Amino acid sequence: MSRKFSAKAKDFDLNVDITKTVGADTKASEKVEAFRDLFLDRYKTIKRYVEMNYDFQDSVSIETIVGNREKYSGWDSLGRTIVMVLEAKKTRKGYLRLVVEDTSGEMDAMISPEVLERIGTVATDDVIGIEGQLSKDGGIFWVRHVVFPQMIKKDKSEEECDPVSAAFISDIHRGADNFLDREWNKMLDWLNSDDPMAQNIGYLVISGDIVDGVGVYPNQEQELDISDLYEQYEVTGTDLERVPDHMETIILPGNHDAVRLAEPQPVLSSEVQSHFNHGHFVGNPCRFKISGKDVLSYHGKSIDDMVMNLKEASYENPENAMKQMLKRRHLAPQWGVKNQIASEPTDMLTIETTPDIFVTGHTHGHCMQKYQDVQLIVSSTWQGQTSFQKMVGFEPKPAIVSVVKLDDGEAATVNFS
Repeated sequence: MSRKFSAKAKDFDLNVDITKTVGADTKASEKVEAFRDLFLDRYKTIKRYVEMNYDFQDSVSIETIVGNREKYSGWDSLGRTIVMVLEAKKTRKGYLRLVVEDTSGEMDAMISPEVLERIGTVATDDVIGIEGQLSKDGGIFWVRHVVFPQMIKKDKSEEECDPVSAAFISDIHRGADNFLDREWNKMLDWLNSDDPMAQNIGYLVISGDIVDGVGVYPNQEQELDISDLYEQYEVTGTDLERVPDHMETIILPGNHDAVRLAEPQPVLSSEVQSHFNHGHFVGNPCRFKISGKDVLSYHGKSIDDMVMNLKEASYENPENAMKQMLKRRHLAPQWGVKNQIASEPTDMLTIETTPDIFVTGHTHGHCMQKYQDVQLIVSSTWQGQTSFQKMVGFEPKPAIVSVVKLDDGEAATVNFS
């Protein structure tokens, strides 16, 4: 292991290139038209991807299908269209009844249990390609095949990467009375140690919930060790002064931080940033390049909604929710459950291209897994089991640092529990 992490990060010129995020100058609007435009932007972006990558260039509009009943009601003449799911409800016999829409109109569609078994869950707000035919009366479009905008494997980059590593953590929750102070300090000591892996780390990515916050949930004040929000940030900033000077730190907000709850979340305010002496402060989510590798970091609040809506998602295996995000090319596939969405001019939660590394936090779990050549990381927390987690029987996986060597993808974990 030591030979693989033999280079010292301090010997390289490290660089962070922020390519996509929300800054302090957010342009979100509360007007209904703004939300319509947001969903239209999502639909058009994903539609183009399906057309280019899944042989749907010959797809037609809903208006064309509905207006040509004779042509599209025969078994030898399939209709293909790319739609957004407006409604999705299971029938008593296991069929999925949909209302789908595009820019030309709406139509009812039906998916049989056999097709559902093959394709998986179809949910509200999904943008999918569907193939099938109309019923004889033209009232139902029977779906025989569904195409999700699944991320295709990323082409191998010829760009040379420095032989340095990135470390990933999340959900520090400084200020909580069950903050893991001993483990946190062991980790900071390790970053400054002679361990070859620690010396190989050039980047530290913190994916949200820097502090526990104040008033985030009812009676939170009873579970706080530091009751003042800005003091929580001040203490965290003091802690992070111990991060080695050569190390580039990237800091995202999460749902416990002092920003709006609606995603995408803007960067932490200048007042909050003043408590830190270094770091790249970015919004949530953020797309950035480090030593040539393309990283998508997202705190992961939408996993709460996905667990409720998709049978494939669970808190025990949050990496499966991340796979569903890649399958749907969107970080928050369903809108209007618990997770709030802000109507920025463009949908910044759409995953337009395949990243090299995709990291989330929020769930207080941990996982490192390769999927379609993408390195998935569920970043670990630095908070012990919460009262809510104890009530529902969830065991967090705290105090683990995930490390990825950027030139060859070698992955490792260091557990400080």
